Amino acid sequence: ETLIKVEGALKECETLAQMHDQLKERLGDITEEEFEKAQTKAHIKRAVMQAVREVKECGKIKCGNAEYLEQAGLSTSAIYKEILDFIKQESESGVGNTSMLHQFLDAIADKYEVAVVQQAEWLGFDSEADASLTYEP
Repeated sequence: ETLIKVEGALKECETLAQMHDQLKERLGDITEEEFEKAQTKAHIKRAVMQAVREVKECGKIKCGNAEYLEQAGLSTSAIYKEILDFIKQESESGVGNTSMLHQFLDAIADKYEVAVVQQAEWLGFDSEADASLTYEP
């Protein structure tokens, strides 16, 4: 049984290594600082995507996603209005795939990326990370 667990863990490591190689091939050599900025946008997109699902399901952003949005410094009221506008456009468009959702999420991440800095400062953190601690290829 232990051997099976070790084999499973090694498969997980190999999968992650392949994903890393694919990303590196696609993005090139990026610094850790660039990665962190991309991760910030990814969190915004994830939180808003989850909120879109909730608004479609029950008409509101529920507590868990509200907390996730607020942790990123985003106003739930502003995001709710953005989502309502998006849902209206999406339903009127007749587009049958997720391309509009992806465009919406990209635009939201660009628009609200600065909110993360404001939130960090409000919490008392320096929004500028010490670049000397980051990896550069």
